Amino acid sequence: MVLVMDQEVYRWFRKYYIKWLQFCENQRWIAAGRGAKYPRVLLPFMPFGHVSAIPTHNLLTTFIDTQLCDLTHKLPETPGYDKPLGFEGSMVTIIRKDDQTDDNSPLPYVLLEPTYGGIIIDFKLFKDKSWSEIETHLKEYKIHRSEPYKKTVTLSFLKRMYDLEQRWLRDGDNARYVIDWFANLLGGIDDGSAEIDPLPPMLKNIMNIRKQVVLKDIDFWDIARKMAHLLPNLVIQCRGGDVDIDLGGKFTVVATEDALFALLDGLKSSKTLEELFGFLLGYLAQGMRTGWIGLQGLSRLSKLSARFLRRRVRSLPKKIQISTDIMADPFRLLLIVENRALMVVLADGLPHSIKQVKLFCEKDKPPVPLKELWLRCCHKYEFIHLAVRLKEKQGQRALLDLSLAELIDYYPKNDFVNYIVNEGVLNIFFHLLFPFLNA
Repeated sequence: MVLVMDQEVYRWFRKYYIKWLQFCENQRWIAAGRGAKYPRVLLPFMPFGHVSAIPTHNLLTTFIDTQLCDLTHKLPETPGYDKPLGFEGSMVTIIRKDDQTDDNSPLPYVLLEPTYGGIIIDFKLFKDKSWSEIETHLKEYKIHRSEPYKKTVTLSFLKRMYDLEQRWLRDGDNARYVIDWFANLLGGIDDGSAEIDPLPPMLKNIMNIRKQVVLKDIDFWDIARKMAHLLPNLVIQCRGGDVDIDLGGKFTVVATEDALFALLDGLKSSKTLEELFGFLLGYLAQGMRTGWIGLQGLSRLSKLSARFLRRRVRSLPKKIQISTDIMADPFRLLLIVENRALMVVLADGLPHSIKQVKLFCEKDKPPVPLKELWLRCCHKYEFIHLAVRLKEKQGQRALLDLSLAELIDYYPKNDFVNYIVNEGVLNIFFHLLFPFLNA
């Protein structure tokens, strides 16, 4: 059977397949003490520039070992001095036709990759073989797990990724490419054109947390594209050097390898929106205190803002918890921009759910007084403890630089609510969520 794939897409995929084999060859050379065979490598499916091989080897090897192969409760073993401490696992990549559901029909491509300690120790490529035929060869290629970690994509999914890279070649926008790459991946998981089985705990948690955020007509990815210019460049300080990821930003976030894997481990254990926010606030405080995370290329004003964040972020979780517990638990917060509104429910001081709600007002009519909107929403939904409306449409720069009191109107007004607004207890939530209503 001949692979039914546009020849341009085939050549594009073949390029990345060869680059991946070069990375795996580097792994084996470096593990054997021979250094990198290929000094520069391409990050998987990231076309903008090559990165230094040694630090990338250290980064991806640890990622494979601790995030992908650590899927069972079995502890890592060291059978002998010839093998380093690490997890045994396997990665299977399957490319199937769009209408293919039968395991007995031939698959265009299947790649088997047994791993140990994050090192791809061998590989075997099958063409036009059914999965039932390939399963009999798993032990032959040193794949001992009864359920290998399988990544499956359809030909149409690959075509979408190819089209995305062609747009990048025309536009040259690295940040938008990364945003669209993740949009395509999560969209593929949603529609079944990309499958990962079993889901790594980190990705499984992200998919579950998405269910707690209901945005209706708010297109998250479209807003992210509009805000792409705000994305920073990224430098990961690894063993053996730095991995530089140029996103065309005006400033750079510098993170250590320890910081990155602490973040990934936190995502593995954050199963709900509350747990995720609680972890991220603590992670940010830890990163600022220990030097895990740094900023470069900031203006004077932004540096002042960063210093303000460092002072406040450590005490922020407790402040939010105490403030909202005094008023109510759960605490319902309504954020309004023009004719859009988000209802944020805080439980024990952390977001429990975020959903878009109807405001019951005409789009082209004069603005309804905030008190009236508050009363309408209290009648339709449950009691709203605090309704906040962004003043006349603010640009992204204003949202970042102005104080909260200069940005919003709020209701009800009492001493306690004044304290919440003026003391910045909920500043981070407002500044994170308002751009999605304002875009």
